[in-house]
Amino acid sequence: MEAYAKSVKLKEDTMAIVNTNFNSNVLASLNNLRLTDYNIQVSIMKLSKGLRIVRASDDPSGMAIANRFEAQIRGLRQATINAEQASSLLQTAYSVLDETDEILLRMRDLALKVMNQATLTTSDVATLDSEFDSLRDEITRKGEAATFNSKNILDGTFASPGKLAQIGAAAGDQLSIIIESMVADTIANATNALANVQLTSDAVNSAAGHAASALSVLDTSLDYLGTVQTSLGVQEYRLNSIINDLTAQEINTAAAKSNITDVDMAAEISYFARLQILSQAGTAMLAQANSLQERIVGILEDL
Repeated sequence: MEAYAKSVKLKEDTMAIVNTNFNSNVLASLNNLRLTDYNIQVSIMKLSKGLRIVRASDDPSGMAIANRFEAQIRGLRQATINAEQASSLLQTAYSVLDETDEILLRMRDLALKVMNQATLTTSDVATLDSEFDSLRDEITRKGEAATFNSKNILDGTFASPGKLAQIGAAAGDQLSIIIESMVADTIANATNALANVQLTSDAVNSAAGHAASALSVLDTSLDYLGTVQTSLGVQEYRLNSIINDLTAQEINTAAAKSNITDVDMAAEISYFARLQILSQAGTAMLAQANSLQERIVGILEDL
């Protein structure tokens, strides 16, 4: 009688299970535990990568926006590198022109010295003329030899309209880099270029006249050099300003992307702890659901 009473009580408690041979509690517990374990895996990936979006399904529109931001960030970064390289090119040219300036000043000194007829001999004039010619040739050599990344920069290659530097993330973001020729054939002007200047002739008296003409061309050459140096300085200033702008844009764009893609570590850790509790509770409930069948088996064994 006691066993019969237990079977009746169990039948009343588990009518659906006994009648249908279907334990819905077990399946419900299994499904909830499966979802919890899946969410735990996703949370672990987010925490390990530091990202809120680890797959496109996490936030499809956010992923698309983040990808556009990433393309812009990479473009800005490359544009910054381009601008820095262009600035380095200008600095290289400016360094060579500093030496050219010293040469022109020395040539001017020689022209003034040759004009001092009262104390110079023919031999002295010849010596000064030799040095003058050597310095003039050195200006041309520097102009033809100065290179940046194997490209000539002072031989007229970068003369107006110059060469374009890509200084932005879009196709039209370009700046023309202009460096006028600094060889002796083009300094001053085409008809009275520095290359055509002679400091002396054979006679001391006529040397003074040549030196005076040379002095005039040298002054023009120094003015020309100053104009070129000023142009380089202005271009470098612009590039430095562009580099600062690009860096600021990259930082702000990266921050905007971070707001979309990066995970809130505090919130995600709290969510992960909650999932662990749910997983433990789900496992316990699954065991409880399975125990109903074990109770039935126990009662059958008692019959």
